[in-house]
Amino acid sequence: MAGTQDHPTFADWLRGGLAARGWIPADLVRAGVVKSESTVSKWLNDKNPPGLPETVIKIAELTGQDAIPGLYAAGHGDVARFAEKLRADPSGALIEHEMAAANDDPHLAKIDAAAARGVISQAERDRMRADFLRRTAESIRLIESDYNDAVARRERSAPEPGGNGRAAL
Repeated sequence: MAGTQDHPTFADWLRGGLAARGWIPADLVRAGVVKSESTVSKWLNDKNPPGLPETVIKIAELTGQDAIPGLYAAGHGDVARFAEKLRADPSGALIEHEMAAANDDPHLAKIDAAAARGVISQAERDRMRADFLRRTAESIRLIESDYNDAVARRERSAPEPGGNGRAAL
């Protein structure tokens, strides 16, 4: 996969990570990333980058690299974009992700099916979907607020230096 000014090829990204650790392809085999050096050789020759984003993330963790350029280079742009959003605005990214998932909720499918069978009108369907998504968004915001409150309480109750280190949420 060709690199760009912003994102290297996967081979270049992998080479840089291996070099930074002083590793050779066999080290990725020993670390359990892959079963054979031939797979790493293909990656280093820009053939068949990892098909799973988890593999790229594991390599990044082992080599101390930023996973995002590797994800882009391996063709996992959707995961890379989500990771970028998480870095920039963790709460916002998670809310956006949960709301996107809410659109696939089975309850909405039941509402859609009822409308398709004529059990409810299109206007009722639209209102019910909007209510469901609004309530889902409210729930997510409440959970986020509760989490932020718990973190703030923990930070306020952090022990003084020399304390026992047991701060309760």
